[in-house]
Amino acid sequence: MFRGELIRQRFSRPIVEALRPWLEGCLQQLSSTNELTRHIRYGLKRWAGLTRFLTDGWLEMDTNVVENAIRPIPLTWQNMLFAGSDDGAKTWARIASLIGNCRLNGINPEAYIAATLRKILDQHMQSDIAALMPWNFRE
Repeated sequence: MFRGELIRQRFSRPIVEALRPWLEGCLQQLSSTNELTRHIRYGLKRWAGLTRFLTDGWLEMDTNVVENAIRPIPLTWQNMLFAGSDDGAKTWARIASLIGNCRLNGINPEAYIAATLRKILDQHMQSDIAALMPWNFRE
């Protein structure tokens, strides 16, 4: 178990375990047409995903890192809200992840994407896909 998982088990798990019954209790007190009811039901339906960070130390507890990474991309920020489909949203997330990895590795994202697309067009060997990862990129 990762250190992060141990800390989450100790500090976050009791809060999360108390939160679910509290939210379920709120549902009993609120009107079924209340906007808050809709949001609580949304969270409860996705409870497994919302609490997965407790058992997987690699997962962030919130999306702040991602939100801060995409904030400087104004055009994409607007478009990602309306990805149009699950596939569109997944594609956008993959591109945002590549850009974020470039930044984490001190690489110019535009240079990386241009060079990587050029390598793919030049028939880069699919068996050597690891060489195309941002952390292996050399300008």
